[in-house]
Amino acid sequence: MKKIIFALVLGMTLTSVAQQTPTKLNTDALEKMTPEQRQQRQMQHLTRKLDLDAKQQVEVSKILTDAKVEFRDLKNERAALKAESKKMSKEEKAAFKNKVANEKNDVDTKMKAVLNPEQYQKWILMKEANKEKRMEKREMTKKASE
Repeated sequence: MKKIIFALVLGMTLTSVAQQTPTKLNTDALEKMTPEQRQQRQMQHLTRKLDLDAKQQVEVSKILTDAKVEFRDLKNERAALKAESKKMSKEEKAAFKNKVANEKNDVDTKMKAVLNPEQYQKWILMKEANKEKRMEKREMTKKASE
């Protein structure tokens, strides 16, 4: 009888552990990396996934580095407004969204010029998958804070 109870408890424990999803991704390792290390890791990932040649690696790296600088500037601009507790008017919000959209379109255009059609399609699919992951993560943190 004790063996049966022990087996049931063990089975339920293993089942519950197997169903748990990791709530914290490997963010500690990413936080310890320098921006150059993150850029290098991203380029290794893109090279592997998109089969980039040496010339494409250089061009894609430059495009993504420039885009990160632009997006960081936009983020700092938005953070400065929030720090001043200023609410953006509808026109300012629309202008800010247009800046972000224009920068994204600019990156897409440059990437399309560098990558072949198959690579570009893979890159678009990767972007969409990353966006879905961010949305899921946002929903998980939102539910956890409730």
